[in-house]
Amino acid sequence: MNEKELRDLIARTAEEDAQRGNIYEWSDDLKALIGLYNSYPNIGRGIKYSPSLGGWCMLYVSTLFIRNDLGEIIQPEIGAYEPMKNAKLSGNWRARESDYEPKRGDIIHYAFPRTNEKGASFTQYHVGIVTNCGIDSNGETVIYSTEGNVEHRVLMRGCKNWRTNKDIDGFIIPDYEKAASKLVELPPLPKEKGVYSLKAIIDNESVIEWRKEK
Repeated sequence: MNEKELRDLIARTAEEDAQRGNIYEWSDDLKALIGLYNSYPNIGRGIKYSPSLGGWCMLYVSTLFIRNDLGEIIQPEIGAYEPMKNAKLSGNWRARESDYEPKRGDIIHYAFPRTNEKGASFTQYHVGIVTNCGIDSNGETVIYSTEGNVEHRVLMRGCKNWRTNKDIDGFIIPDYEKAASKLVELPPLPKEKGVYSLKAIIDNESVIEWRKEK
């Protein structure tokens, strides 16, 4: 699959989850996703999820990629802050105020200002998967996303005039290009008779060679 198809795979999986409505707190399906995340060999900081940790929006996003064998193109995490920090360090971050047009399969990142019971300010983070972005019939910019832990379940949401919505912090760009490069379509074998060999180099490392005689 190419990058566009991989993006669509992730977004479509999220849409189907929301349409089925089977992932909610504490459904058997959510428990299964927690088990999948906790058994994945490369989870962020090695921290497994437990109910005491509360929010599960990033856990849900992480399992979207793990379920589709794409866990290596993000850093699976249980919290929404670390992925944003890592994306900024790796250059895979796009701020809301930039000219970037979000794509289907991007991770939308929210930052909500909050005040605790003692009056101290803090920021609460949240994430979801972008499923569409464009301009509606009234000329307003609209972004649609599917998110976990919204009203304690997986839901689809839409936001008009999102470029001026300060709750939207920015977007994390998963490395779909990396995954697509590993799915190189191999060239067909030539039809002419003789001795020949074909090579495919993947990620500048692995060399696959065929040799056939006719």
